[in-house]
Amino acid sequence: MKAKTAFSMLTALVLTICPPAQAAEQGEKLRRDLMAKIHKAVDDRDEVAEKNLKAALAKLEASIGKPRKKPDKLSKVGETHIKRLIDGGFHLQQTPNQDNPAKFAFSRDLQAGTKTVYTADFFLSWTMPDSLADKWKWRQDAWDLNLGASVQGKLTSEKATDVDAWRFRTTLSGRYTFNPTSQDLNKMFGLVWDLSAKDEANRDFKYNRVGAEFTVATVAPALAMGIYKPSPGQDHLPPIQFRWQPTLGLDAGATTNNSARLANGSNDTLWLTAHGLAKIRLNFISQALKLEEVSLYADDKITYLSDAGTAHNYLKTGLNIMFSKNFGISLDYSLGEDSPQFKKEESFNGAFTIQF
Repeated sequence: MKAKTAFSMLTALVLTICPPAQAAEQGEKLRRDLMAKIHKAVDDRDEVAEKNLKAALAKLEASIGKPRKKPDKLSKVGETHIKRLIDGGFHLQQTPNQDNPAKFAFSRDLQAGTKTVYTADFFLSWTMPDSLADKWKWRQDAWDLNLGASVQGKLTSEKATDVDAWRFRTTLSGRYTFNPTSQDLNKMFGLVWDLSAKDEANRDFKYNRVGAEFTVATVAPALAMGIYKPSPGQDHLPPIQFRWQPTLGLDAGATTNNSARLANGSNDTLWLTAHGLAKIRLNFISQALKLEEVSLYADDKITYLSDAGTAHNYLKTGLNIMFSKNFGISLDYSLGEDSPQFKKEESFNGAFTIQF
């Protein structure tokens, strides 16, 4: 309450004491400061702070007017249909617990006259609305809980291949912060975890595995673990920002169908996983070219099959170029053996990307 009162008093002083032009300049500075704090709250997964800061931003913009910027066509789409999806709790990205966009591509051999081949690599999820979480008191300073469902696909339209996969999940996710009252972000430390009922299959469901999956990741801002560093300033972004996220997990389940006769170990009861994601935002390039984001990423996963005693590594790396908050293009390289079929894969792809 004190913070809101102080903010209201500061806004009133800016609007009444300063001349109109200077008031607009000062108001815009306050707006940029709030935007930076909102970005930080999103990166910190602090939904309470994010909600309060967005409310303060709305009041400020109502007082001084929103910045006059002609929206492009892509942004206009994002403000209508995509906004409705986001408000409904839906999110689209490439894989769970990361911020790379979903990839959709097509290719056609004009010389051979073959039909167009479409590919998709996406993770579509739904999370319970804040109103329900607040009603159940699932939003606290030190911890919060979320209930959701998702479908993940890596598919091609040409034919069922060794690398096609479906993953369906119902997930209870949570966060715990050990020192939530700390005023210094770098001194904060926490854990995020997911407990899921999962059904994993190849494209034609000739292999199907049902079980439970548990993953846990550490958030340590001082180490850029889970949060981009350096943090944005009041009116500028650092030229380069870096974030990495190690995750450990276990997957316990049983095979309900293996008519595809997959690799040795695919019927194992217990899979152990170690997953590492690293991403660099090249803000000096995106700002120079007036783009939303230019970034490089590397996403590596090791899966150990307990009964077979074998380990499989799968690496994805690439370049993301986002023209707007929701749309862009990417160049991606993948190498290794991914579940459920653990077949050798090596590919280089260009794709259209969507994220919300």
